[in-house]
Amino acid sequence: MRVFRLLLIGCALVLSLPLQAQGNVQLELLQLHACRSVGSFLSLRGEGLQPEHQQLLRRDTEQLQASFAAIDPAQHESLQQPYARLLVSLEEGLSYGPSEDDLPWRYPEQLSRALVDLLRAADGLDGDRHDAPLMSAIKLELLATQYAAQAYLGHFEATPGADGSYVSQGEQQLLAELDTSMAQLLPLMAASAAD
Repeated sequence: MRVFRLLLIGCALVLSLPLQAQGNVQLELLQLHACRSVGSFLSLRGEGLQPEHQQLLRRDTEQLQASFAAIDPAQHESLQQPYARLLVSLEEGLSYGPSEDDLPWRYPEQLSRALVDLLRAADGLDGDRHDAPLMSAIKLELLATQYAAQAYLGHFEATPGADGSYVSQGEQQLLAELDTSMAQLLPLMAASAAD
């Protein structure tokens, strides 16, 4: 229930973000859309390749591509390889049949590695300049993607690391940080809603 509440709050935060974000926010939007694309793909696979999930995946992948196009061209070189690897992994996943047996056993690891590599690369370029509501939304999307992968594929291959990035954190640490962030953001949202 706690995760569901956090997901709803996170969705509200994401919807309140300005569409024409600049600077490092573009890197964060790239991370957000990468998680969403993988999550949409997992829903598509897990729910039996339904047309509405195909549309959602198409929309999320287009947003990922738009996010990549919007980042500073100087950062393209650093992100091109992990970005391309994620797109190729998503395309490859669409080529497999609808049955769980149609999916090669190494594919879930390949997909999660492609996502994690892109997230780490973008987060590394972003440094410590995070937009708090957007960073909370990214963490929520990553958790949702991890949960979907565990439900539909059996696991999500994310190797915890000592680099201090959110990508290296475990579920419990992410949830604790999200609780703290939400406790700080909810009064601000309530105050702005009252205006």
